[in-house]
Amino acid sequence: MAKKYRLQPDEEGLYRVVAARDFKPSRKNNLTVKKGDRGGLVAGPYNLSQAGNCWVEEGARVLDQAKVTKDALVLGQATISGRALITDHSWVGGSAQVRDDAQVLEGGAVTDKAVVRDGATIRSAGIVGGSAVVEHRAKVENGAMVGDRTTISGIAVVRGEGTIVVGDNHIIKGVHQMDAT
Repeated sequence: MAKKYRLQPDEEGLYRVVAARDFKPSRKNNLTVKKGDRGGLVAGPYNLSQAGNCWVEEGARVLDQAKVTKDALVLGQATISGRALITDHSWVGGSAQVRDDAQVLEGGAVTDKAVVRDGATIRSAGIVGGSAVVEHRAKVENGAMVGDRTTISGIAVVRGEGTIVVGDNHIIKGVHQMDAT
């Protein structure tokens, strides 16, 4: 199969992703990439897989050893860095940051000004938005939503469709599990 994109040297020693063929990146946003479309900035070819329909939109950055694979999208002004992984039908948008060893997979989403870091995982349609921070191996999964200025930390798990955690400075730390009932 022909390569999906090529890299063009750009600012700050990074590379601009340029589509080498037409493809439909994801079911999200009805986005279609046409040959010649400019994508975001990456540190190198290891950041964005040639396989699948993953894409990094213009304005977004994937740095360091971070990886975007399968059908994942990085949109808006989002930054993926460290050894973070964005995969499956997941997406990161707005000015969100996913860094360190964090993972967004299985349809997870991180948006707005949210930060996911330090080994945290967003998966199975979990959503993190607002100015929320999910860190230190915490998990948001199975359709749960975390937003506003909430911090989920430690080995806390927030899961289940209908589980919504929002509020100013709502902090969940340590060994804690929150499920929808």
